[in-house]
Amino acid sequence: MPKAGFEDAAEFFSAIFGGDAFVDLIGELSLMKDLTHTMDVTMEQMEEEQLAANAEEKLNIQRRSRLLHHTYHRAQKKGLQVRARLEEILASRL
Repeated sequence: MPKAGFEDAAEFFSAIFGGDAFVDLIGELSLMKDLTHTMDVTMEQMEEEQLAANAEEKLNIQRRSRLLHHTYHRAQKKGLQVRARLEEILASRL
């Protein structure tokens, strides 16, 4: 047995049953292989979902940024129009 322990269950069972020497007698331990495969597929799906969620969040941030930028410029333009109108009113009263 390795001092650091076994890396995975397949390595453990291989050590117990002598590796390939007993495949003819007991067959492969497909349960561990199936579980490992299922875990790999599940992890890939989770990673893909996380990547999609990250991309969606980035897109939402970009959309909000553009909206804020547009709103700011509209407000700035409107503010300049209001200021110009106030100056006209003040100038007409003088």
